[in-house]
Amino acid sequence: MQIGFHLTPFWSPTDRTPTQIIDEAVEVVRAASAMGYAWVSMGHHWLSHPTVWPQPYPLIARLAPETGSMQLKTSVLLLPLLNPVEVAENVATLDHITHGRLLLGVAIGYREKELETVGLGRKDRAPKLEESIHLLKQLWSGEEVTFQGKYAKVTKGRMGFTPYQKPHPPIEMGAQSEGATKRAARISDGVFFGPQVAWGDIRKLADVYRQRVQAGNDELAVIQAQSNYESSKADLIAYLGVEYDEKAWIIDVSQAPTDIDTTEFGELNHRYDNFDNLVATGVEQRPDHQATGEALNAASSSVTIARAGHLPTVSAGGSYGYSNPKLDKLTDNRSLSLNLSVSLPIFNGFGTSNAVEQARIQEMNAREDMEQSKRQIAVDVRKALLNLEQAEKRLIVTKTSVFSAEMDRKIAEEKYNLGAGTLLDMLVATANYTNAVSGKVNSIFDFLLAKKSMEYALGSITQ
Repeated sequence: MQIGFHLTPFWSPTDRTPTQIIDEAVEVVRAASAMGYAWVSMGHHWLSHPTVWPQPYPLIARLAPETGSMQLKTSVLLLPLLNPVEVAENVATLDHITHGRLLLGVAIGYREKELETVGLGRKDRAPKLEESIHLLKQLWSGEEVTFQGKYAKVTKGRMGFTPYQKPHPPIEMGAQSEGATKRAARISDGVFFGPQVAWGDIRKLADVYRQRVQAGNDELAVIQAQSNYESSKADLIAYLGVEYDEKAWIIDVSQAPTDIDTTEFGELNHRYDNFDNLVATGVEQRPDHQATGEALNAASSSVTIARAGHLPTVSAGGSYGYSNPKLDKLTDNRSLSLNLSVSLPIFNGFGTSNAVEQARIQEMNAREDMEQSKRQIAVDVRKALLNLEQAEKRLIVTKTSVFSAEMDRKIAEEKYNLGAGTLLDMLVATANYTNAVSGKVNSIFDFLLAKKSMEYALGSITQ
């Protein structure tokens, strides 16, 4: 917990001169810094007579060298009253003056007299505050900004320098209602309840803030999951080397199982209880291992062919023909010739021996590849068995966790409805239930993947 204080009480009594009021506030803040206070904050009002409200920008600049490591807060700056570009520039400057100790607290304001000075009504407060926040963040990015809003316009504008803190000083939003609290959770980094909120209402508003933040985190998680899904789909398409067709690649997960009957485990474990038989099945059925067998047969044939180079070659031939210059007496002259030749490999014995040796080496490599394939099948089967066992245990545990989390959620809801529990308790129980269901879904897919891994190891994988 950090303890700080607000300067508003120090602006009274007002019978002192403004110089004295500010000088005494500086002395108080300097002493508080030496005492270890974590932060000091100051408010913002215009046309405040008879009260005194020194303006926050120059006051923060004056207090910066007096405050050591204390954080300096605007609590709160009435953002709808101000030009957001001017706010962006002033806040960036103050953030550097304070060396990153600035926190920007903002709120919508409530005094008609102040709103009138800038031509606004009460209905303009919330939309202008939200628009200003969006523009501030864009300007603080340091990039060129073109912005067209209802209350502000920027065309290809870029700040000279960005804030000391990255991406910007923390933004804290004042809130006194559920609507303002939800807005703070949606577009700011924190919330400030007050100054007119009863202690009994702070707990309720804090629950609303936590609920909205959780909803925002859930929305972000959904977006991230969708992005991961699209990225994985793109990787798969690239790996397969096929053309992308958006309609053809819509993956329907509605048919995916939402539960697994654990009674299946007994039959499955019985089917896979003999390791040696499983390995033998893989050796017999796996196409990759069968390919090594074919490669060995081809290598053995190459040895036989190479050895044939040492054997003599015998060739025989014969011919029978007719010849005569007169066509009608063609068959009068006949001839018959026979030939037989024997070729002995006397001078190419070295080349043949070398070819035989190369073929034998290829045969040995093919046989080793085949043995290595057998060993790999044994490894794949062993891993598949371990993964399957782990997936079964995890599935049992996650199903129990879902049941327990669901009971806790129901109890938390009942307590909240009866007024005996808080919204936070119910949100935590709901989050735990959601996490348990997510774990169960993951364990189902892990189990299905483990089954397919075993089918692959055995060479019996199906669709």
